[in-house]
Amino acid sequence: YFHYLGLNSQGREVKGRMLADSMADARELLERRQYRIQTLEEARPLGQRVERWLTSFRPVSLVELGFNTRQFALMAQAGIPISRCLEFLSSQPLSGQLQVAWTDVERRVTSGHTLSQGMKRFPMVFSDYYVGMVFAGETSGNFHECLDRLAVVLEKEAATRAKVRAALTYPTAIFTLGTVMTLAICQWILPNLTESLFSQSGMNLPWPTTVLMKVTQLMNQPMVLPTFLCALLGIGFLGFNYLRTPAGKEALEVALLKTPGLQKVMGKVMATQFCRTFSSLIRVGVPLTKCLQVCSAVMANSVMQQHLQRLEARVVISAAVGRQDALVLALGALLAGLGIRRRRATR
Repeated sequence: YFHYLGLNSQGREVKGRMLADSMADARELLERRQYRIQTLEEARPLGQRVERWLTSFRPVSLVELGFNTRQFALMAQAGIPISRCLEFLSSQPLSGQLQVAWTDVERRVTSGHTLSQGMKRFPMVFSDYYVGMVFAGETSGNFHECLDRLAVVLEKEAATRAKVRAALTYPTAIFTLGTVMTLAICQWILPNLTESLFSQSGMNLPWPTTVLMKVTQLMNQPMVLPTFLCALLGIGFLGFNYLRTPAGKEALEVALLKTPGLQKVMGKVMATQFCRTFSSLIRVGVPLTKCLQVCSAVMANSVMQQHLQRLEARVVISAAVGRQDALVLALGALLAGLGIRRRRATR
């Protein structure tokens, strides 16, 4: 059996399953029906489908995505059509989730959607910043430059994550081992020790020892430890799902920007991303308001998007202000909103 997806002679989407001896025979039968084939794949057994479903929960490798983006940038710079580029990317031996994403994006681009619209359907593969940079490339005409910049960002982020992961491996192992040993001591060793030494003596014990004995007795209750672990997992699951919502994401971003040690760092990073995108757009003659709209779509931070939307409204209202003055006004208000102080030039 083969699963197919395509367009009929009237331009409507058709999909289904058909029986054929080989892939070539299935393609020939579909062409006789005057179907424009978009995807055609052999039906997989249950084990392979379960394995593919499990791989969909794994995060996409930044190294793999950065390599694909670099290939995409080189092909776009050489003048190869986007549909051919996507066909080449989807035909490579990639991880399950990334290959499905490229295949679906190719199908949607062939159907008439833009590249950024097709990528928005896969937020676990293409981040908001990735989609925004692709949209900026489509708008400005510097498509290969935006892709090349994306590849550089992904490669640097992958290298940084590898260093952080290597630095945190040993502390994480020590913390996990210590937690397991503490639970084992509280569950099996301390109850016998406290019962034999302190419970029958009748002596007055210090409050830390008393608290430890009470905690040990509580942990030895039949349903306390499983209930505590289930509650911890439930709170973590609810918190993770809340942070994936727009309100939770905005609350987290506001909290991070208000943190004293992270405010300046995050503000400078976002200002750098804005200036790079803004310069690439203004260089090719995109209007100022359109530049701010595209930059707002590129920024993944909701606080930054709100700043840019206010700046766009301010520039539109102050129509009497010249282009250069409006740009200086926008940049000054943006840096002030992000908490970055402008230093006066000193001779």
